[in-house]
Amino acid sequence: MTAFFPGSDEILRNIPWEVVVRVGAGLLRELAKVLRRPKAKVQLSNFEQGLLAMREARFGRAVELFELSFTEGMPVRARAALYNVIGVCFERMSEYPEAEGYFNRTLDSAHEAHDAEIAAAALANLGLVYTGRGDFARAEKYCRQALEIYEGIDDPASQAAVLDNLGATYYNRGDPDRAEQHFRRALQLHRASQNAFGQAATLGNLGNVYADRGCLERADEHYKQALEIHTRINNPLGVAEALGNLGVVQQARGNLDLAEDHYRRVLEVLEHAPNPLAEATALLNLGNVYLGRSQLGQALECYERALAIEGQVGNVRGQADCLGSLGIVYAAQGDLDTAQKLHTRALEMQTSVQNRDGEAQQLASLGNLYIRRGDLERAEEEHTRALEMRRAAGNALGEANQLGSLGLLAYHRGRSDEARQLLSQAVALFDRVGAGGGNAQIVRAALRRLEEAGEEKPQRRTRKRKDQEPPAG
Repeated sequence: MTAFFPGSDEILRNIPWEVVVRVGAGLLRELAKVLRRPKAKVQLSNFEQGLLAMREARFGRAVELFELSFTEGMPVRARAALYNVIGVCFERMSEYPEAEGYFNRTLDSAHEAHDAEIAAAALANLGLVYTGRGDFARAEKYCRQALEIYEGIDDPASQAAVLDNLGATYYNRGDPDRAEQHFRRALQLHRASQNAFGQAATLGNLGNVYADRGCLERADEHYKQALEIHTRINNPLGVAEALGNLGVVQQARGNLDLAEDHYRRVLEVLEHAPNPLAEATALLNLGNVYLGRSQLGQALECYERALAIEGQVGNVRGQADCLGSLGIVYAAQGDLDTAQKLHTRALEMQTSVQNRDGEAQQLASLGNLYIRRGDLERAEEEHTRALEMRRAAGNALGEANQLGSLGLLAYHRGRSDEARQLLSQAVALFDRVGAGGGNAQIVRAALRRLEEAGEEKPQRRTRKRKDQEPPAG
């Protein structure tokens, strides 16, 4: 992984910029001073080995090594840096309670030293933990507190990083307008400070916003700008991410061959710059291409490989996502029992890491399985639970998807008035967040048909064809 620490000494040279921003450049320099002392040779070696493990996404091993890097009487700022690094490792494994515990230790260090920089780093990291959990209200609260501190101490690089975090929070909760505003503010600061890595990362974030809106040309443009910068600064993981995003655009356009080409290029890049998490993501994307072609055997193989990698890394959330994808394949093959077991296990794992969005997605998938079984009452129960979670998390796009699913279920159960109301609410939310394709298109078409039919009600049914199922939430 390429380092982007400007003017760093040898100890810090291998730390990527994204980690520097999350931990705090000043805190890392304090840590470097401590580890350069003659009596800290063992701790220095452990820290360097921990960085190597972190770059290779062996986060569990990295935690063990960082824990051995503490020295007796270590100053508060150096200790806070290590707490932050360890917390980042747990967060990357989706072990949010453990990550929160270390970031709270960092916050305690800030109170002990009356140090604003330590407090800001801890608060920003806590915001990312709650974004991962799907608790967007708390994520926003912590990020805004961090931003206020960074503005007060005039740290534009950290301000930009927190603005990116806030943008991600709004993006994940289905508020693309506010996400775009924060990403654009971050991009201005990155450009002002000539932070190439930050510019590329934020351009990718903006591309995600446009892709979700269905503005594929603008998404493609931003992803290509990100790719150019990552290539110029020799950041292979950034190159891999940008290529993957360009593949997603091609897939959304229906160009599955071009999408596959991009995903295979990602895997080629990762052969020379190994990163297990990036490889797992590429395999999931490649599996989605095969699923789109109904090549279920190849899709299954890709998802299983991705699951094995996530298991080796110890990423619980990633494992749950892979199990959900496998469930979709088994359902497509008609093996509903295996599919249900996989989605149930995925739900349990998402619950264990307190990921509300992940829980809601698996509940929606289970609801769709009950539709396949003809049990529309149980399907409605699962989609209702998913709706409650989406609302609790403040995820407008997820809420719209669930309202659409429940509206279609109500329609097929003969409750036309309720269906019209639910579908109208869904369309209003889709309009608000600027969603144009996918489920939004299905729900809008269903509402038009219902309005054209007037008061005509369908016959009640207990089984439905696959093409009549509500979209996944």
